[in-house]
Amino acid sequence: MKRRQQASKRPAGRASGAGRSSRREPRTPWGRWAKARRDRIEARRREREKRRLERQRARQLRRLRRRQLIARSTVFIGLMGLACGIGSLVLLLLGPPYPWQALEDVARTLQLSRALEARRERWERLGIHHYTVEVEYRGQEARCGPVEIEVRDGEIVNPPGPSEAHWFPASVCDRQLDLLTIEGAFEWLEQELGQFRPGRTYLYATFDPDFGYLTTLRAGVYGEDPPRCCQEATWSNLRPLNDE
Repeated sequence: MKRRQQASKRPAGRASGAGRSSRREPRTPWGRWAKARRDRIEARRREREKRRLERQRARQLRRLRRRQLIARSTVFIGLMGLACGIGSLVLLLLGPPYPWQALEDVARTLQLSRALEARRERWERLGIHHYTVEVEYRGQEARCGPVEIEVRDGEIVNPPGPSEAHWFPASVCDRQLDLLTIEGAFEWLEQELGQFRPGRTYLYATFDPDFGYLTTLRAGVYGEDPPRCCQEATWSNLRPLNDE
């Protein structure tokens, strides 16, 4: 009985001994070289796998950031479009002058106020007291000119009459005659500068570069329609005359 038990135990002992021998370090140089080679291959495989996982995570992170950027850009563009739409609607409801127009009007008026004195001094230094000039005036209800007027010492020598084709209505045009001389145009511009109200009125004027007199004057009121809402006058073809 004891012999049978010992015999049955021997194969198990041999098997366990074989398992222990398989986990032992190789004793021969060839075995050690083969084991080192397998370890290097396994280390390279693990390194490649690690890099592959890192690249995969980097791609996923870039894709996530790209999606976030697209989403933020879409929201920003949408908000900007909504803000522009609301601003445009407000501007349409308010009507002119728009903010940029009011700023341009203020800057232009400041330039005209500085230029007025210099141009007037230029005209006075020339000493032209007798001249002819072609004028035209347009108002809300009037069309005066173009006609040529003769001026001597600030007074009109040959005032246009009802026979002129473009002098209608004559009563309105006659009231504007004093403003249509060169000297009266300077006073008219000075008056409009004094009445300028930012955001309510507008004013344009140009001067002749050689003689300094006004060539264009346009004034009006934003958003209203009174008889004097829009006035425009032009001066051209100035000819000095000799009194001899």
